This record gives sequence, C-alpha cells and structure tokens, in this order.
Amino acid sequence: MKTAGSIEIIGGKARRRSRGRVDHTLRFKTAEIIRAIVGQFEQGGTDGLENQQIFKAPEVQAAGGLNALIVGGKPRELLAEAKRRMFAV
Repeated sequence: MKTAGSIEIIGGKARRRSRGRVDHTLRFKTAEIIRAIVGQFEQGGTDGLENQQIFKAPEVQAAGGLNALIVGGKPRELLAEAKRRMFAV
C-alpha cells in the first residue's frame, strides 16, 4: 500500500514534510484521527486519553475511528508515538 508521503502535524494540521528523519508516515485521515484522539486528552486529561471507550467518542468516530488509524500503520505504535510527543518535555 502506498502512502500519501511524509507528513507531520504542525499546529494541528497535517503538512508534507520537506526533509529530515521521518518517524511515521501518516495519511491525512490518520492525522485527523490522531488530532481527534489528542482532543480527548484536551477535554479529559490523561483519563480522557486512556479511556477504553475513546473510539466511541463522537469526535473520534467522525474522524474515521479505528479504521482511519489502521490506514496509517500499526495503531498501537501510532498512539504510542502521539503520546510520546504530547508528553515530551
């Protein structure tokens, strides 16, 4: 499966990455779902992010849910990377 190219999230928007090391290649739909999941963190803190029902949240479902995350690769790895970036100091 081909991807949409190297993409990073800048200011909450997916942008093509021009150069540098790519940690994950995301499709635009995957970027949307990551933003929706991060939005759950903004609303409910760590509890919102760790909620086992996170994929049932309306915002997450509207972004494509788990299927949109699968498009970008391994969901567990994508979520772990998103969490690492959110909590990076």
